[in-house]
Amino acid sequence: MAVYRQVHTTFWNDPEVLDWKPEEKYFYLYLMSNPYTNQIGIYEISKKMMSMQLGYSMDTVSILLQTMIDRKKILYSETTREVYLLNWIKYNKSSSPKVITLINKELETVKNQSFSEHYHNLCKSMGIKLRPLSIQYPYSIHTHPQEEEEKEEEKEEEKEREQESLLQLSNLWTHCGYGTLNSNTLEKLETDIEMYSWPWVKEAIEIGDMRGKRSYSYVKGILNRWNTDGKEEPNEPGRKNPDPVEKPRRKYGRQRTEEELDAIDVNDPNII
Repeated sequence: MAVYRQVHTTFWNDPEVLDWKPEEKYFYLYLMSNPYTNQIGIYEISKKMMSMQLGYSMDTVSILLQTMIDRKKILYSETTREVYLLNWIKYNKSSSPKVITLINKELETVKNQSFSEHYHNLCKSMGIKLRPLSIQYPYSIHTHPQEEEEKEEEKEEEKEREQESLLQLSNLWTHCGYGTLNSNTLEKLETDIEMYSWPWVKEAIEIGDMRGKRSYSYVKGILNRWNTDGKEEPNEPGRKNPDPVEKPRRKYGRQRTEEELDAIDVNDPNII
């Protein structure tokens, strides 16, 4: 997934776009630049995620999607929750072998076969040589269609929950004044959530903000201390975490106290 997506300056001079409402321009720019876009312009995203990231209601998102479909700018599959940007290849054409390899790889992940076939034929008409599309079977020969659909729905719901959690984490990090959440810190925090739980990580981030120690190292220090010494539950004074995560203790030295953690200069490059 690329960090940047290019938008041609001609977008703003397009006679058709000039007649659009502000929210329609905003929505189309979002479809071209959100975190789920890829090389082929066919990607999976739910209406709920669009609603959360844009700040629009689900009804507004549905109306804007239909508007873009009517204008032949996109296609959207309710079944697979995939967006297809119809003009994407026009502005992102490339004959680079690396790009072609990526296109072939991403086409294999498209669930809506009509989308992948249309894109493949379009590339062919533009002289872009791709691998033949593999035949997709919607259901396994060993499983009943209803069971397959239920499994697919469970996967979609799980993916949606993960997307919501990551968005919630990113918003908390930014809101508490830690700055933009980069991919390296995000990966570390995801590991911490798996190890300690989301409530622990959330509270540690908020404590760092309250004490003016806004750095990942400080948040990690709080989590390590809670895991080693036990964490007192907010509504039950004196109660400790009964099952701390098993981690090897240091053979020498001692854990820093809360006062010592407060005294640490988080900008000191020698602090690990």
